[in-house]
Amino acid sequence: MAKQAMGYDAAKMASSNGAWKPRRWRGHWLHCCGECSPEDAVGCFFGYSNPCGAAYSWNVSKVLHLSFWRELLKFFAIIMLSAWIFDALQWAKLYQCLIKPFFMGLDAGSQGTELDPEALQQMTAACTTASILENVGALMFLVCLICWALFVGGKRRRQMREELGIPVSAEGRCCSCCHNSGDHCNDDCCLHFWCMPCAVAQETRTILHEEALGSMPPRLVGSGYKSGLAGEMLLVAPHDFDDMQRSAALLPV
Repeated sequence: MAKQAMGYDAAKMASSNGAWKPRRWRGHWLHCCGECSPEDAVGCFFGYSNPCGAAYSWNVSKVLHLSFWRELLKFFAIIMLSAWIFDALQWAKLYQCLIKPFFMGLDAGSQGTELDPEALQQMTAACTTASILENVGALMFLVCLICWALFVGGKRRRQMREELGIPVSAEGRCCSCCHNSGDHCNDDCCLHFWCMPCAVAQETRTILHEEALGSMPPRLVGSGYKSGLAGEMLLVAPHDFDDMQRSAALLPV
């Protein structure tokens, strides 16, 4: 038998094997609790917890079988580190522009004197510097968020959709402009950019729901759903002959 990948219509696969593959995300991405089941409540809690990197890493490890700790490290290196730096710069601006001048003014008022012009000039310069650094921190965080959405979070979400056989649907759409060119994977990136907790919560409750039904797909080397040229979902059989024999029962007749 030739060792090659074969494509099958996802709709045929679903009809021949019942609920073996989830066909839609569990609830709209704006609905925190999905359909209000216990699994949806758990997914909402962990998806919107701060940070949501643990839930994201768990999703990737369950569906794509990648390292939980490696994905968590990516999240902290790209998102959390830049967010912490931005927060620190915001607090520095608050101190230099508001807290420090306020207490210096109180101290001068209690002594019945006016602030030294040189001290005022120094405070103004410090406040200006802190404002510039805050803007730099905001730009750095924005760049990190874009990189995350394009190369990590959005990419992993698309891979999970393909692995689970979930086509682009109203439940997962974020930006309608992403569908003009037929490049549906942009929607996953868009959702991770604009509302990462929404995307992670939707992914988590979908996985928990499928696990509760016992319909999570087994891991087959070289297999999974892939997006076709027209946006349809195609099932790709394993490349390895032994894996193909072990999974023969999963392929439509």
